[in-house]
Amino acid sequence: MEFRILGPLEVHGENGAVALGPIKPRAVLAVLLLHRNQPVSAQRIAAELWGDEEPADATKTVQVYVSRLRKALGDPEAIATTPAGYRLRVRPQELDAERFERSLEAGRSALGAGRPEQAAAVLGEALALWRGPPLAELEFEAFAQPEIARLSEQRERTTPQGWLTSLRHSHFACRARIVSQIMRAMNSAT
Repeated sequence: MEFRILGPLEVHGENGAVALGPIKPRAVLAVLLLHRNQPVSAQRIAAELWGDEEPADATKTVQVYVSRLRKALGDPEAIATTPAGYRLRVRPQELDAERFERSLEAGRSALGAGRPEQAAAVLGEALALWRGPPLAELEFEAFAQPEIARLSEQRERTTPQGWLTSLRHSHFACRARIVSQIMRAMNSAT
C-alpha cells in the first residue's frame, strides 16, 4: 500500500489507485495518516472534521466512514479498532512524506560529506515525490494546517531557490561576522 499526501490525498494498492470517495471519508483517512500507527478516537476524529459544528451523530458517521475506508483499502487490518480508537497501520516506505523526509536527510548528509552530485540526485528524487501542495483538497481544514505548513516549508528548503536562500543567509551571516570582527579589531586598536 502506498499513501500519498505530497499533493492531493491518494492511496495506491496492488491494483492501482484506490477510490476513497467524497471529502469527509478522505478527511478521516488524512486524520489517521497524520496520526499513523497511533490510536485516534472516533470523538477526536469527529472534532477534527467538524470542529464546533459537530453533528449529533458525528461519532456514528465516523464509524461508517472508517468501515467504507476499510473496504476501499481492501485490507480489513489496515485500520484496526483498539480500545483507544482507530489505528491506521502504515509501514516504513508506505507514506510519501516519510520517504521525502528520509531522502532529504540523506541528501543533506551527502552534501555535508562533500558529495554534492549524490546530494543533488537524492534531493531530486525527494522533490519528484511532490505532485502539488500537500493534502491539497484539505488545505482549508484546521486539522491539516500544521502538517501542510511543515511539509511546505521542508519542500521550500529543498528546492534550488531554497538552497540559494540558505546560502545567501549563511553568506550574509559570515560577512556580518567578519565585519564585526574587523570593527572590534579597529576599536581595540584606537
